[in-house]
Amino acid sequence: MGGKKTLEEEMAALVRAEFAGVISGLERDRAEYRHRLSLKEEARRALDDAEAEALRLHSKRRAFEDRFWEAYYGRGEVPFSEVGSEPKSLGRAVERAEKALRKASADFERADFDEVAEEAALKERLEATVDKAGLRVGEIQEAREKILAGVWLDVNESSQALRVEVEEALQEPQESPATDEGPPEAQEEDATDAPDEDMHATPQSPERRSWWRRWFGG
Repeated sequence: MGGKKTLEEEMAALVRAEFAGVISGLERDRAEYRHRLSLKEEARRALDDAEAEALRLHSKRRAFEDRFWEAYYGRGEVPFSEVGSEPKSLGRAVERAEKALRKASADFERADFDEVAEEAALKERLEATVDKAGLRVGEIQEAREKILAGVWLDVNESSQALRVEVEEALQEPQESPATDEGPPEAQEEDATDAPDEDMHATPQSPERRSWWRRWFGG
């Protein structure tokens, strides 16, 4: 049903319109914060994986070097002749891991930011906006009460004035309706001069009798 908006709905629409830009800005800031936080978490995972891979390969190289020197000094279980040199594949894997680690570290450095400080600043702006909106709503409510009070006063004054006019109109005396019988004095003279006619005359109509009753208070 598309009825007329209530006063509360109009007030809410007014406040939303005034704070639409601020709210949109806060929503953009929040979306950007979440995006940056997601990028940082992704870069952190990539860096952790690169560090773990580089550590694994370096551990593997150290294990080979330990066997090599143990065999070289004759303290190992494997003869030196069987140990041989470090596999080239291991050396290339270590180089790739170190390169990936450097890239992951650079990516994380670019994505890193103080999310605690950013979140606190975002909450502070949000709370400030809420406070401003609350103050604005209070101002609108106060203005609405003043308007309603003024309207009530105008309506009350108009009603009182109309009531007085009606009462005065009801208290004014009503004029007697005009008749063709003439003034009362003339009617009395006619009745004195012709008594016989009145005795034999037909009864008067209700309208004519009511005039006499009103005149004599009957």
